[in-house]
Amino acid sequence: MKRVGLFIYVAYGSGGMFQYGQQILEALLALPRNQFEITVFYVDNAWSEIIPERIAKHKITFPTFVDNFLKVLFILHFPDFVLRILFRLTQLRRISNSNLDLVIFPSQDLAGVFLTKKSVNVVHDMMHRYEPQFKESSSFGRGKFRDRLFESFCENSMVVLVDSNVGKNQMKESYGVDERKIDILPYVAPSHIVSYNDSLNTQYFKDVNLPAKFVFYPAQFWPHKNHKILIEAAELLKEDIKDFQLLFLGPKKHAFHDLYEMVREKNLLDTIKFIDYVPNEVLGGFYLRARAMIMPTFYGPTNIPPLEAIALKCPVAVSNIYGMPDQLGDAALYFDNKDVRDVAKVISMLWTDDSICAALKNKSEKHALEWNHEKFNLRLREIINVNLQEA
Repeated sequence: MKRVGLFIYVAYGSGGMFQYGQQILEALLALPRNQFEITVFYVDNAWSEIIPERIAKHKITFPTFVDNFLKVLFILHFPDFVLRILFRLTQLRRISNSNLDLVIFPSQDLAGVFLTKKSVNVVHDMMHRYEPQFKESSSFGRGKFRDRLFESFCENSMVVLVDSNVGKNQMKESYGVDERKIDILPYVAPSHIVSYNDSLNTQYFKDVNLPAKFVFYPAQFWPHKNHKILIEAAELLKEDIKDFQLLFLGPKKHAFHDLYEMVREKNLLDTIKFIDYVPNEVLGGFYLRARAMIMPTFYGPTNIPPLEAIALKCPVAVSNIYGMPDQLGDAALYFDNKDVRDVAKVISMLWTDDSICAALKNKSEKHALEWNHEKFNLRLREIINVNLQEA
């Protein structure tokens, strides 16, 4: 029997890290029960409700202030043996004491360095190095912390998981790690999207009162998400496309107020609408109702929202950056996310050309067959088996 552990530190429902952690959990639950024994350690109480009773699970108290204190010591280059001792003074020692053959840390956790040498760690992106102009990833020591963390992953992990060939090449280029220490596990659309049932949310969409036709962008208002260029593109389009409607979905924080003022100053409040936080349970309904989803982000290598669109056959256009073309193939349109005219051109095509939208929907079906939850689960099982054999 192979004993595999999972540590879930991220809060339930909190963005991409949550979605990835949930997908790893689901892949572990799909492993043959007669070959694998799964143990889950979690911090947020909400996870207990979705972890089946048949799985060994342990609630761990790990306060944020303790986590932040240990991160400060890590940034200050306290010796590893000191940090290892301090980590084992917390309740996280239960992971170290569980005699597991392998433990997966899916959310770039410092715990994945100091609790066990039998760790599988995940690097979701290195945009602090490749897009350092965006302070949300590089300022206040974030970049230095991430560099030391990822270097430690390379040194201490059984294997480091990345999302794409581009991510693998960036890891090798940035940290000189042996490529045999890196494995690729591409993202997949979250389960709440793949299994979305629109009939459960009829009242919600009546209350939201969506336009009959719209393009939308589901993203928090971080500068790197590049909402600004969509506002500029909408300004270019408003003369030629009188009924154009653009929706931004996301909590009203970060750069929200600056973007709202930009929309107001350009007299686009009738064209661009802001919808506050949208629960996962209803997000799929926007993909089903939208003319298209458009994502002008500067960050990669790959992203999850385009996979959500493809899963629900919503036409999608994305930035032509990093690993995005490899991730989506011909199931998406691509644009230069620094060229407002190119962005406006692609939006206009999606808005006016039914044949392009129909073709993208057809290609979505093929894409979903090539990479889906079943293949994600099998790929993770393969990674686990290979590393347990080599241990």
